[in-house]
Amino acid sequence: ALDQHGNIVTNEIINFLVSNGTISPMNTFNPYTVGNQTITAEWIGPTNSIQELLYVDVTPGAPSQVSLHGCDEVINAGESCLLYASAFDQYQNVVWFDDVDSFTISVEDGETVSFPILTPHSVPPQTNVLIGEYTGNLVGQWDVTLTTNSNLMDNIIVEVTHGAFAELELTASESTITADDLLYIDTTRIDVKGNRLAVNLPLENWTSIADGSITPGITATWEPNLQGTKSLTATYQGVSATVDVFVLRGKLSEINVYID
Repeated sequence: ALDQHGNIVTNEIINFLVSNGTISPMNTFNPYTVGNQTITAEWIGPTNSIQELLYVDVTPGAPSQVSLHGCDEVINAGESCLLYASAFDQYQNVVWFDDVDSFTISVEDGETVSFPILTPHSVPPQTNVLIGEYTGNLVGQWDVTLTTNSNLMDNIIVEVTHGAFAELELTASESTITADDLLYIDTTRIDVKGNRLAVNLPLENWTSIADGSITPGITATWEPNLQGTKSLTATYQGVSATVDVFVLRGKLSEINVYID
């Protein structure tokens, strides 16, 4: 505090006012919010008051929290989705993600790839920084976890469903039956990652049923007629599969006597 001639005036009460944050008893400014902040030194006299402003540029603090985003939609096995992350300081100010230093992405099932982090300090820090990619494998809900070398952590759940069709499988209940028995055939769709899904093939998808008859269903039923080796063929999305069965004679049901 100075008088009109520049002499230092002692024992005056100077109050500090801040645009955000706190001032400690030792006159230390502790900011909360990033940006241009002001500290106001104020003296109030009997008839007038004097204020002096100090402008402070507050930048983000050290990372204290990370948040993982992305892969919000259900993805097909064998397909990929992008992973994004955000970093925040203790007061929830956005931090440049490269300040997080090194990190790993771990998954229960599937594969991940990490990307180089591009967060130049010449521009303000951003949320939802692209950090990697997840590729689905098995059908299910899988945990994807982001962990930094300073033990900051966050996770998301990614749901994976059946992927592109790769193979049709026919599985017969028996390899040999009699002409009195029924053959049960399970029809299974297999995707590019090996996930299996039972499918109900309509009658027109059964392109060969030998000399018997077929009843469609997730487990189809084939009724034989004549004995011998029989091949049954079905198609699904342009792919065919065949199952073989040997038919034995059935139980005696009729006797014919021929007299010459």
